Amino acid sequence: MEIALIQYALDISVKRGFTPFITPDLAKHEILEGLGFNPRGESTQVYNIADSDLCLIGTAEITLGGLHQDEILNAIELPKKYAAVSHCFRTEAGSYSKFSKRHFPRPSIH
Repeated sequence: MEIALIQYALDISVKRGFTPFITPDLAKHEILEGLGFNPRGESTQVYNIADSDLCLIGTAEITLGGLHQDEILNAIELPKKYAAVSHCFRTEAGSYSKFSKRHFPRPSIH
């Protein structure tokens, strides 16, 4: 069922001009940092690979962003239309909520 759904989504995407990708599961720290992800630190959601400069990706955008590293894209070539399938590794998928509660309190119900 999962493969059928992925194929269905890719078929629709390709018909609409998207280029399909299956992205790698690993990316270098420099790619994550260049895209604004913080692969280290207390609030990280990124798995770091010990004794290496690699991390497990949390989203396909990371490796797709690395595809264009050190490249200047011409406006005439935009938008880039990619449809990517990837694994998504995150240490704590819901850890962001501890920060959002501070800034967006829940309304009280009386």
